[in-house]
Order: sequence, then C-alpha cells, then structure tokens
Amino acid sequence: MDKVHIDETCNTCLSNVGRFPGTENGRISPTDEPMFQTEHWLVEHSVPASIYGWSVIAAKRHIISPHELTSEEFAEFGAVLEKTCRVLYQELKCERLYNLFYGEAENFNHLHYHIVPIPHNFPKEHRGSKIFAYNKNPENQKSLAEIKKFAEYLQTKF
Repeated sequence: MDKVHIDETCNTCLSNVGRFPGTENGRISPTDEPMFQTEHWLVEHSVPASIYGWSVIAAKRHIISPHELTSEEFAEFGAVLEKTCRVLYQELKCERLYNLFYGEAENFNHLHYHIVPIPHNFPKEHRGSKIFAYNKNPENQKSLAEIKKFAEYLQTKF
C-alpha cells in the first residue's frame, strides 16, 4: 500500500499497513491477510466478535467521513459491500445484515463499515444499536482462534 495516506494515531491505519501494536502479525485481525481487498478497501473479520462473520469494510487511506471518498472509491465500495453481503448471507443464512458506520471510537476515527450478520432468533433486546454492547460483553465473544478459523474459511469464499 505504498503512497496511501495514513494517520499514525489511527489504529485502523496502523492495522492496514501491518503496524498495529501488541499483536503478532501487526494487524487487528488475527489473519495475516484481509478476507478480501480491492484497490481502495479491505474486508476484515471484526475483533472482538460475538457473531461469526461480523465484518469490517475499511478504507485503505485515512478518511473519516463518506463525503471524503473519491468517485472511484464510492463506486468500488458498492461492489465490495455487495460481495461482502452476498458471501456472508450465503455462508450464514442470517436473518438480516446490519450495515453500520460510526467511526468515532477513540483511535478508530477512520471510515469503516461494520457488516453484522444477525442470526435467526437473535434476542430482540440486543438488536439495533445495542449490538455493540452485546459485542463488547466478554461472555458473548468468540475466541481469537475461533475468529481466525472462520475468517480464513471466509477468505476462500470471496
């Protein structure tokens, strides 16, 4: 990713270029490579994750809001979103796929979209914006080894 603008204080940027501190592979994701990537976008399995397939589509360059995207990045994003949603639905047969963008967590002020497969019979009290509280609860989280195994499986489906 030569010549891609990064912000040295942004954890997403550091992960995108393999310099995220405190991990063996320099990435937030436990896999050595993204599940899928294009010229402008990376698709990763979220960590931590309470739901298999909880994915993040991150811009490769540091931007904080969709209005900063170029026409090429917007066009490519549509194709990446479509592919990600189709792969997740095909593999998980989920009830729905949430598409979320906030980008305001400390040190994660970077354009990234969460794509969350919601299983059938997922508890109503954890739906909607409450999904992030569910995800942060250690009791609900999948192990790093489980996430890595599932993300590596999904890599073969893109």
